[in-house]
Amino acid sequence: MKRWIQALVACGGALVTLAQPASSPPQTEPSQPAVVSLGSGIYQLGEVRLDKPSSTLSFPGFVNMTNLVVEYAIVGAGGKRHESFLATRVAPYQIHLSALLLGATNRLSNAEAGQSLSGHPITIWVAWKTGEIEMKVPLETLVRRGVGGPAMSRGVWLYNGSQVLQGTFMAQKEESIVAIMEDPGALVNNPRPGREDDELWFVRDDAVPPLDTPVQITFDFSQSR
Repeated sequence: MKRWIQALVACGGALVTLAQPASSPPQTEPSQPAVVSLGSGIYQLGEVRLDKPSSTLSFPGFVNMTNLVVEYAIVGAGGKRHESFLATRVAPYQIHLSALLLGATNRLSNAEAGQSLSGHPITIWVAWKTGEIEMKVPLETLVRRGVGGPAMSRGVWLYNGSQVLQGTFMAQKEESIVAIMEDPGALVNNPRPGREDDELWFVRDDAVPPLDTPVQITFDFSQSR
């Protein structure tokens, strides 16, 4: 299994070392977590749960913002949290390795400036509990277009896999996971019109759960089969 992960890293461009000046010593790569088989095609990679039969991966997160304008839907705990309404302590490279195991490829590893985004269509779900009530909604229903405007249109997101610049896997360096504003360094991008406008998208304060609420995030790749 370890050799399988290493091969996928090489093929998928999941390079996680940070760029350093030529005179600096190389920085240690994050250690790769063990891949644990839970049976029936289900695996655990760190905190990421990979379900091959259903072509899904899921990981924990939390509500980071409940209002204001946003440029990201999900970032890492050390990412641009002032611009994202959800966050996670899971490392982006762990999510990417899991996506590679589901057959995704890194469409943007060698992307140049201005290149059109492309990727695997995925559905993203967000689940949480309010008391004894379990909620599960598409990610886009938690975002609105304009102040007091309608919810973002329903549909897929694009898993594009992130740029690799000078040996740096940008999603890991910047901890950008799901971008609402176009960002080739994020693992996932928003394909909807308006993704170039940094003042267009707002958190739906009437739909998102309270600040710090734990959530479970699921990427569904079944539409990419």
